Amino acid sequence: MNPMIDAQRVPQRCLIGKAVGLFRFGAIDQHVARLLEPFGCVVKACDPYVEERVFEELGVARVPDMLTLCRNSDVVSLNAAHRDETGRVLNREAISLLRPGALVVNTSYGELVDLSTLEERLSEGSLFTCLDLVTGGMPVRLDLSLIHICRCR
Repeated sequence: MNPMIDAQRVPQRCLIGKAVGLFRFGAIDQHVARLLEPFGCVVKACDPYVEERVFEELGVARVPDMLTLCRNSDVVSLNAAHRDETGRVLNREAISLLRPGALVVNTSYGELVDLSTLEERLSEGSLFTCLDLVTGGMPVRLDLSLIHICRCR
């Protein structure tokens, strides 16, 4: 059990029928899409490098960019490698488009996320929670205020 998570305060959240946006659509995201299938989630992904047939085979809608993904998703999941083109992809504009109550899951590198803007949204209570497993590179810096914000509302 992670000592930073109070199990009594972790809220319950139903995924059934939710719109889930995946940034990129490589092997990990394709597996996530398969795992979400029984929940009836509407899965969308943006990835210019994956062939259309892969999206079709998995029943995933292709969206053109991160802004569209944020605007149309209840859950946004980042599982991409850090490259020049993916750096700060979840930027101030994208974060401003997240739906109230949205869930952000970042299993990528912290460099993909504008952490200060994300921290602002979490502090004001307009995001449900943020699961940021790799804040700002490795190893994870435990002194970031983002980690100490109550993310379980």
